[in-house]
Amino acid sequence: MANSQTKHPYPELMISPQQVSDAVHRHNAGGQDALDLMRTGQERLIQLCFQLPRENSQSPDRMLFGGAMVDPPSSSCSSSLEVTVQTQIQSALTDLRHLTNIPPTLKVLNNQVKKVGGSTPICSGTYSDIWLGEMLGEKVALKTLRSITDPTKARRMTKRYEHEMNVWEKLKHDNILTIYGVITNLGPIHIVRSLLLQSCLLPDKILRSTQVSTWQENGNVLEYVMLECSTSLFLIVLRYRTKNPDINPLTLLAQAARGIEYLHGSNIVHGNLKCNNMLVSSEGVVCIGDFGHTQVLDEVLGREGFTAYTGSSNVRWNAPELLGGDDVKPTKASDVFAFGMSILELVTKQAPYSHRKRDLTVIMDINDGHLPPRPTEPEDVSRWMHDELWEVLNRCWYFMAQERMDIGEVTICLEGLAKYLGNHPNWQTEEANIEIVQ
Repeated sequence: MANSQTKHPYPELMISPQQVSDAVHRHNAGGQDALDLMRTGQERLIQLCFQLPRENSQSPDRMLFGGAMVDPPSSSCSSSLEVTVQTQIQSALTDLRHLTNIPPTLKVLNNQVKKVGGSTPICSGTYSDIWLGEMLGEKVALKTLRSITDPTKARRMTKRYEHEMNVWEKLKHDNILTIYGVITNLGPIHIVRSLLLQSCLLPDKILRSTQVSTWQENGNVLEYVMLECSTSLFLIVLRYRTKNPDINPLTLLAQAARGIEYLHGSNIVHGNLKCNNMLVSSEGVVCIGDFGHTQVLDEVLGREGFTAYTGSSNVRWNAPELLGGDDVKPTKASDVFAFGMSILELVTKQAPYSHRKRDLTVIMDINDGHLPPRPTEPEDVSRWMHDELWEVLNRCWYFMAQERMDIGEVTICLEGLAKYLGNHPNWQTEEANIEIVQ
């Protein structure tokens, strides 16, 4: 009896080529039909794998995300008919996306993204993994937070990310990474040669969220200017091989600063600024990513839980006030401090305080007001470490947060320095005439 209710309506969920054509025509005339069809198609893809209740339910096994209550997948979810209909809808939405450039309108992307490129992540961080995915014919990055074992905290995490998505979806800037949405999942399902990230709850009801964002071909800014690392039997030897020898690192940093300035203007604190969160597109445009995650993890897990969860800290980029207790929160001023450390990181191609091996020693230096020493070697570092740039860095690192430059001032300085030093590679033998913001 259940089959008679669920099997036959599936073909009616399909989107015909004529519907796509009509929506595109009306879109070009200024109508909203394409947006409506995109949303309808997304809703149908979710319906194929979830039984959406008509009324609110208090069942603990259900999850609220994106404004809809959803149950775990039904046993009939994997029928061949359903897969056929699912493929047809995905194809129609891919055509719609290609013809109108309209992104997904729903931010919950369950049953709409598939992993590609193998069964292991492309890279891993302290608390997340990055996978290559595909959505509507476009390569995307899938950032997956590792499992949190406390079900209550997992549900809080999901609800918190729902709120963040409502904020992030309003961000539109060339230097901000586009975030399409999230997938609430714990396990991938293999389909043919690729993986479909299905949003589901495993038997233990522990939740994990996957964030879907644009794929950046060139990696982060450090990878873009590329250091090649080779190893010997007993020690690691860094051998510099510049991937893009003509790249002006200050131009990249000025783009990053514009992205941070936009975030701060939107009253958003990044909270985790470093080079690996500054990504470079195939066009060479720097996009700021990973904003907001630190605050979410800290809020849900607490400072002690956050430190235990991440397994490490970012003390080499942290402002001194962030080392002062459990109740401290990142601010725009602490972002400026971290960005100053990121400037040093990109120019030297080494983490801040590279002369210190232990983070504990770095913490002691920061608390005592000891800043990283000014680098003078090698030649490709000294070329960019102009007196004016070093002055900017020191003003980013003032011990008192209220005395630091704001990010708008940093942006202006970097743009001027990028232009001047790019045109004067032998500035050491010339008289500089650059004014920084006072």
